[in-house]
Amino acid sequence: MTQAFANVRILDFSQVIAGPYAAQLLNMLGATVIKVEQPDSGDQMRGLLTLPDPPPGDMSPPFIAYNFGKQSIAINLRTLPIITAIHRCEVSALSCSSSQDEKHRLQC
Repeated sequence: MTQAFANVRILDFSQVIAGPYAAQLLNMLGATVIKVEQPDSGDQMRGLLTLPDPPPGDMSPPFIAYNFGKQSIAINLRTLPIITAIHRCEVSALSCSSSQDEKHRLQC
């Protein structure tokens, strides 16, 4: 059976719960989701819950739950070639602040 989003590729720039969960739902519907994180800091949820014996790769259980099945890449999002490549994407869903200037700048 063909899944609804079988031919869709999504770049997931989101962090914490709402964005990763939404991307996870699209992943379960067949989309290829690529989790994009900064090289040094990564998603804030990676270390949200600390455990005495952390899982492999220092990933917290909530991080694993909201990101399983996704591909992953760590890139510096502040370099011009990367910014240019992101702007060339057909659709980009970004978590925007409530500031109208910020929403306009990010073209949300």
